[in-house]
Amino acid sequence: MKRRNFIKQLGLSTPVILGNQYYSTHSINRYEYPKIDTLEDALTKEGQIMVRLATYSKTPFEVGALSGKIRIKKGKLARKKAYFFEAEEDQLSANDQFQMHTSLDHCDVIVIWLDEANKDTEVILQLENQSDISCTLQEIIEAETLYKEQGNSKIHLNLLLDKEIGEIDPSDVGIKAPSGDFSIAVMADTQGGDPYAEGGEEPKNDSTTRMKIHNAFVEDSVRVVNELEKTPLFTIVVGDIVDSKGQWFNYRVMLDYLKKLKTPLLFSVGNHETAYRIDLEPGYNMEGFSNYFTAQKEANGLDKLLYSFNLGEWHFVVWPDPLRSNFWETHPHYFDWLERDLEKYKDRPVMFFHHVPLMPIGINPLINYAESVDVKRQVIEILAKHGNVQYALSGHVHIPLKASVKTAVNYKGIRFINLPAAGYRPRAFGEEDFYGDPVQGVALAHFSGKNVSLQYKNVTNQIFKYPKNFRAFEAEKYPLWLQHKWELPAHTRLQNGDFRQGLAHWHERFVYIEDQNPSNICEVRNNVKQGSATTLYMASKKRGFDIPGQDRLPQTINRICNVVSAENNQHYLLKLTAMLDGKNTTLNSFNAAYIWIEGYAKNYKRLNLVYSCGKMYFNIGGKQAESRTVKPIHFNLALTPDKWHDITINIAKDYNANVPERPYDRLEIDRLVVNLGTWTVNDSNFAKGKAQQVAAFFDKLSLNSVRDNDQASHIDQAPIALKDGDDFWYGGIDHIAGEHIYKT
Repeated sequence: MKRRNFIKQLGLSTPVILGNQYYSTHSINRYEYPKIDTLEDALTKEGQIMVRLATYSKTPFEVGALSGKIRIKKGKLARKKAYFFEAEEDQLSANDQFQMHTSLDHCDVIVIWLDEANKDTEVILQLENQSDISCTLQEIIEAETLYKEQGNSKIHLNLLLDKEIGEIDPSDVGIKAPSGDFSIAVMADTQGGDPYAEGGEEPKNDSTTRMKIHNAFVEDSVRVVNELEKTPLFTIVVGDIVDSKGQWFNYRVMLDYLKKLKTPLLFSVGNHETAYRIDLEPGYNMEGFSNYFTAQKEANGLDKLLYSFNLGEWHFVVWPDPLRSNFWETHPHYFDWLERDLEKYKDRPVMFFHHVPLMPIGINPLINYAESVDVKRQVIEILAKHGNVQYALSGHVHIPLKASVKTAVNYKGIRFINLPAAGYRPRAFGEEDFYGDPVQGVALAHFSGKNVSLQYKNVTNQIFKYPKNFRAFEAEKYPLWLQHKWELPAHTRLQNGDFRQGLAHWHERFVYIEDQNPSNICEVRNNVKQGSATTLYMASKKRGFDIPGQDRLPQTINRICNVVSAENNQHYLLKLTAMLDGKNTTLNSFNAAYIWIEGYAKNYKRLNLVYSCGKMYFNIGGKQAESRTVKPIHFNLALTPDKWHDITINIAKDYNANVPERPYDRLEIDRLVVNLGTWTVNDSNFAKGKAQQVAAFFDKLSLNSVRDNDQASHIDQAPIALKDGDDFWYGGIDHIAGEHIYKT
């Protein structure tokens, strides 16, 4: 096996080091995004004014509802588009009528494009049964964002800009027009920086040791590109150029490394290019991206977050993925620009660069640490519209090469490939990679006319050729990637509760399965229980191939769900049998088998009950569980290993006992979701050497309505009590010696 000379790499030879601090050899002009002082400052490249109208709920539980009509005075409404609208509840009609319903975890957005606008142009919302809302464009400019309230709704009105969006001329960034076949280089997650920076005006780094390692690999990845026999036309870093929180001192160091490339350099935005929490309002607030813009300006002269260009017969699109709260709600016009750009070049094959994968990867945290269902669905719909997008290349995951191939998919005519990192060490996928060498390196795309081939070259010069096609992504088998739970088909009764039809009617998440000795199992087994032909078996254990340096995060996605339509104010009993598999369960460790019941009123989460045996992850569903709106209520299942237990859960009674201020009968629940699952913290060191494993059988599930039933929830006639506070795991990590270390 080839090995790297870490002494050389960790010497960090490129920048100047004085007193454990990197020092730039020259000053830099800091970039400031243009402000709107006059209406002319807000004109788009087409000479229009964009106005964003967003509505939010004022309170965590109540619904904000607005309906009415948009009117424009002293100007012309050229066109309009709605974003994040729920089908059958929200609408924006051709005659400018709108209907919007929002919750705390969801907002609705309308963008309008105005022609012939001036500072006195009025935007009027004629609201049904409420007072009209009216403002001029000048009032919006002066306020940056106008905040209005009506009933339980908050309304935001502001102007949108497009200075950071556009098609570029490749020659402006030094990219030469190809005379024939050509190639490009793609790096994901260089994610290095200054391990000696002390902070000062910017926050300190939270990952200094690992930066030294990342920097060394970045230096070698640059070498891989520079030593290629044929120089690529350009190199692009598809997000996470720097580590930590987008501090300038980290950009400074990465520029010193990346500017050694013998090719022009392009960037796209990932989740480490800014501070973790940036203000995106009032107005069109882009201050959080100043360091990124400054670095991009120095690298290639651009000031773009979203851009495209043509080379040869191909069109290339660079898409931002900052993963910041409220980003897409405040930048909805990006979707419109992408749609129009792909329409313009519908006769060209397209390669799409983005940071966060649009297809499932199958490990945590790549459900929560990804774009929302609404954003993924919106982008994929646009990409697939004309059939011209051939490849979508992403980073973010720090994926091993073998897992990169196993998770690559074809969907709607697009090949989605998640790339290994150029700097960051891989996450733990539980199995050895193709090569024993470091996985870090560079993807190389070779273009010949409208044809393209893709390969990956790691830092020890091993070359892997990606196949031309991949398995199809089965959206019907894994609907939760592109659908909310409340969008799944519901039946009047829980279907296939005895699993005689396998997993039919049970909705799975895509889980990455190792080729041997899988760490997660979800399957139907025969003849386990006397009198029952089939039972569900679910198991989770710490992933194998436990080598230092891999991100090892908790695994919570081994779960399935069944959706039942509920009658308003009707109470329900969930009955089932369950047994822990004692041979494959370590008690009193950081893992659990669980039953999770959610209730929805239309698209609003109203119920969140969790019943578990073992130490439970407090927020098992992550940000998609909407725990800000409905906090989970946890109950203890006292399961004895290798013994079948009869379980009865009175959903309404358990809820009412813990939320008396808002009784179950007021929730207006129209569907219940029953989830079954297992989870593990996935780290035996954190668990003080205990094996991380849990396994359970589930059988004979039924969910039936009852009238005036006061029967308490019980397991084998013993009451089911609330879970003790010591039996939770709340998550959280520290960065120590380059590793993710769980907080206790």
